[in-house]
Amino acid sequence: MAGVVAVGAAVGAAAAAAAVVLMAAPPVGLPPAGSCRAGSAPRSPSRCEAARAPVRGDLDDRPRRHRWSVQGNLGECVMSYLIAAVVLVGLLGLANLLLLFGVIRRLRTMQDAPQLPPEGLQPGETIPDFTATATDGEPISAAYLEGRALIGFLSPGCRPCQELLPEFVKQAEQASGPVLAVVVAGPQDDPAMDIARLEKVARVVSEAPQGPVQQVFKVSGYPTVIATDATGTVVFSDAALPHQVHA
Repeated sequence: MAGVVAVGAAVGAAAAAAAVVLMAAPPVGLPPAGSCRAGSAPRSPSRCEAARAPVRGDLDDRPRRHRWSVQGNLGECVMSYLIAAVVLVGLLGLANLLLLFGVIRRLRTMQDAPQLPPEGLQPGETIPDFTATATDGEPISAAYLEGRALIGFLSPGCRPCQELLPEFVKQAEQASGPVLAVVVAGPQDDPAMDIARLEKVARVVSEAPQGPVQQVFKVSGYPTVIATDATGTVVFSDAALPHQVHA
């Protein structure tokens, strides 16, 4: 990023320098001030009278004067376009620098932002003891999740959860161990359809946000999927599904 800023600064500086040089240079096709070339308009009568031919004066000088006039107008026109182009390049370089500084400030703000803690129990942890009542009215506890278990926390009001739900159901059908689905429903949510789909492949617990089961599993965001190995140790915790189903 520092290299990009340096390039932008170099472009802006070069454009500004070119503008100064072009504005200070004499117009293309015009003789320098104070010169006494043939046909040039006298700037200093004392010098130019001595330089001019004593005979065949004004009539022979007319074509040359006309030529200098045309060249001068053309040079002024070209110079105007060059100055406009250099000014435009300088403005573009300045805009580029401002944009780069804005991007750098944005990146620094993002880097300095506090990192959110990971969702759910992390790999290496074990499932704490808990008790809850499933949607079928039967109690459920940590003992149900012994061995290779798959636990999912989903919410009907969460779009990513709805996108993940079909894949979670499919993976739950293929799982060899216990599957627990926790449906987190707020006051405006209707969890009936999700519960009906999940009850076919898992034990289901329905609770409000920040419910007791979520607190046990340290979950406050959805979706969250947790998987354990044969010893009951967490081996996967993410907002997606594990790549492999327990054999």
